[in-house]
Amino acid sequence: MGRLAMFALTGIQNEDNEYGRKAGVMESWRGYGATVADYRSFKTVDTKRYDPLTEGHIVFFIQHIAALFQGDMDSSDTGERGQGGKKFYHATLEDFNRLRLLLSGKWPEALPTWSAFPPRSWPGYASFDTEYVPETGQLLRWSLCDTAEQLYAVEGGTQGAPFVVEPGSTVLAQNWIADYGHFRNLVGPVKVNLEDMFLAHTVLWTGEPHNLNYIQSKYGTLNRYKHLIAVSGQEALYSALDAHQPMIMWKRHFLRQFREDPLSWQVYRRYRVKLIEAYHRAETTGSRVDTARLDEVKSILEERLERYQEEARTLTGDNLLNLGGRKAMLEHLYGA
Repeated sequence: MGRLAMFALTGIQNEDNEYGRKAGVMESWRGYGATVADYRSFKTVDTKRYDPLTEGHIVFFIQHIAALFQGDMDSSDTGERGQGGKKFYHATLEDFNRLRLLLSGKWPEALPTWSAFPPRSWPGYASFDTEYVPETGQLLRWSLCDTAEQLYAVEGGTQGAPFVVEPGSTVLAQNWIADYGHFRNLVGPVKVNLEDMFLAHTVLWTGEPHNLNYIQSKYGTLNRYKHLIAVSGQEALYSALDAHQPMIMWKRHFLRQFREDPLSWQVYRRYRVKLIEAYHRAETTGSRVDTARLDEVKSILEERLERYQEEARTLTGDNLLNLGGRKAMLEHLYGA
């Protein structure tokens, strides 16, 4: 429990995550398990350690309980301030559920098999993901998983809408902002029902992180695998799992939580999902902006801020008070 225990057992404090950014162990490993040797050489680990997880002594990393009730202890991991460990409260509950499954041999589940060839027809309900070159947009690989967990990881891109997709079909993505353009190149302009796991998570668990590694640390049936993108020969497995795990988590957790909280479902479907196509249009064609009105609004806001600044200085008697200065504001409101 906690990063000091993690360091004592593994010697790891920080590591480069799959995006080449320094990440704290909380961000990378909380909710996952591995042997000590795996932690020290995870970039070249053999995938057999994912199933079964039985080699050597297992380290399963959990947030220290005390950190849930402290201020900004873990803000360095996420770049966020103010919530501290509290953002991991729900995740910590799920960690103990997962620990129970690990000890009983029920987690991680077996790695799925997949086909390197596309399905003959597009499923009526499926999850979809892509791998592409960010600088050029070149599609390297796409993956698909249906509700029966039939899984596909197909190399290269296919243009000209080769699939017949029934109107009204449902397609889930972990993050449609990244995948929407490639999806349209594959299936054409057919009207489908879009579901977005990241957007759903922002509604259900607003104060938490919303990246795939974090969501999988709560709900995933497999051990941590994001580093496989850098392991030669494992790229297809990595892509396949990025379609497989969202479908599993969507069926087992997201839909159940929305059934228990129908008002959140309404917010998600009525407001969040509609952002997907609007954002894609804005990204590809740009957005028209009324610059004259924008300047007018800016002027109004600047004038209002100046007035509030003067009122605050009058109330506090501090002629140098800056409303944007968090430390000084806290001292005036609550004392030193």
